[in-house]
This record gives sequence, structure tokens and C-alpha cells, in this order.
Amino acid sequence: MITDIKQAVTKLCSILHELPTKIEDLNEGRYKLIVFKNETCLLKYTRQHFLTFKDNAHGESLNVDDLNIAIEKGIKRVFIVYTDGKIYTISPKTILTQAEVRKTEAEGKDTYSFNMNLLINMKTNKQEETK
Repeated sequence: MITDIKQAVTKLCSILHELPTKIEDLNEGRYKLIVFKNETCLLKYTRQHFLTFKDNAHGESLNVDDLNIAIEKGIKRVFIVYTDGKIYTISPKTILTQAEVRKTEAEGKDTYSFNMNLLINMKTNKQEETK
């Protein structure tokens, strides 16, 4: 069971078999910008497995501003880690070209919202199927 973002970083490092050279907080620690020897990535830890949007689609979301900052810093992949230890990945390009921009009700910020079938399961290396 993954209970916080620090454990999520540790889990990702074990999956990638690599230790980071630098870890930076984004959005008050909600995201981690992680620099490895050959790659920079963005990590999001979430307790909620796949959000349900108003149109009943299941998916995930990322803050627009934070993703843009991470892209400027050269990320190659976004990783999303859940409490059950499952890790999914998606490319920034896929988010930018296929996600919908929505305004969050709680914070009033723009987020990229994307369907779960765009995510790649790190264990199976396959895309998730829409339920």
C-alpha cells in the first residue's frame, strides 16, 4: 500500500531500477519532478483511482500550469501512482493532443482531463481498457 508521495517516488524508482539525481516539488508537493540519469519525468500520486467526469467517462487529470512547467523542464513521461501500487504512464504529447481542458470546481484551476484508455500500465505495458 502506497500512503504518500514519498512512497510513490520509491515505488517508481524500484520499477525503473534507477535512483533519481534530483527531485523537485511542484504545486506544493502534489507533483514531483524527478530527474534520472537519462530522463526527467513528472510523478503524480493520487488516492482516487480514475476520476469520473460529468459525462461518466473514467480518467485522470493534471493541472495545466504544472504540466506546462514540467514540459519546459524537459519531461519525457508522466507517471501516475495509486495507493494500490499500480503505476501508469502517459506522454506529455498525448496529454496535449488528446486531453480536454476543464476547470476544477474546488480550486478553479484549469486541468487536462484524459480518458483512462490513454494510460499505459507499467506492469503489463498495455493501455488500460475503458470500463
